[in-house]
Amino acid sequence: MFKIKELEKKLGKKIKRNTVSFGFDGALIKSGYCIIKSNTSNLIIIDSGVIVHKNYKVITDKLNLLKNTLKKIKIPESKNKVAVIEMPYMGMNAHTGIMLGLADGLAYSIISNKIPYTFFLSAISARSRIGFKPRKRTKEEIKKGIKKVNTKKAVAEYVKNKIGFVSKSDDIVDAFVLALSGLIN
Repeated sequence: MFKIKELEKKLGKKIKRNTVSFGFDGALIKSGYCIIKSNTSNLIIIDSGVIVHKNYKVITDKLNLLKNTLKKIKIPESKNKVAVIEMPYMGMNAHTGIMLGLADGLAYSIISNKIPYTFFLSAISARSRIGFKPRKRTKEEIKKGIKKVNTKKAVAEYVKNKIGFVSKSDDIVDAFVLALSGLIN
């Protein structure tokens, strides 16, 4: 549980009160989700989890697992609900982009039946809403041959230090960031 006033001070942003927010970070190996609820003074984690697709080779098997899992997730009753689905990152592989688009489209069709106000947000936009700024590689990392910064790990560290949210899964952290983005005015 987080005190909203403290969270607003840390983020420099206003948080919507008395609202349920569902964040979904879709992927083809593991998808994370997180449900948070604000009341007049606190932000509460209601549920979170990871849907593991990596053992399925066929896209329809992955989609069926996603569909069945999302259908089982219970959304708390609230007059105010919002859901934020991460916009698929296309990268250079068109096939992967198509598969992610299918997965996110399926997620949208299920989540939007539970939460009519459902929208897509890029990972960069969601992270920016909570104040995360990606960092460049350090000289030491460049010397070691590290090609890029592990952004998921950097976001998890930022969320831990700035907000105090910790999870064993970076996919849940990303889903938390999306859900929190849905509550930021």
